Amino acid sequence: MRIFVRIFGLALLLGAILAAAWQFQLWAQSGRFIPLALGQMWFNIDPPSLNLAQAVIERHVWPPLWDPVFLTVLRWPAWAVLGLPALVLLVFPMRRGRRSVEEREV
Repeated sequence: MRIFVRIFGLALLLGAILAAAWQFQLWAQSGRFIPLALGQMWFNIDPPSLNLAQAVIERHVWPPLWDPVFLTVLRWPAWAVLGLPALVLLVFPMRRGRRSVEEREV
């Protein structure tokens, strides 16, 4: 189970690094800093999947979940939305393992 959490965390971290690189490339091209939103990045990569996600959530899950919850998250900077969960997944399992080793020694 831990290996899957680490792989998922590394994938999210890679996505955050790529989003930050894309952000800085846009900044260098335009000369002004405009945060790259997760929704804009998703739309640039694969617009039909974004539309499909909206349709599925609004029709089959719960319409208020898309607006305002998902729309709010899609407006946040992509590097932050991907990077924060990556750090949580990569840091906390390592800390938990260290605590269990310390407890075994005592």
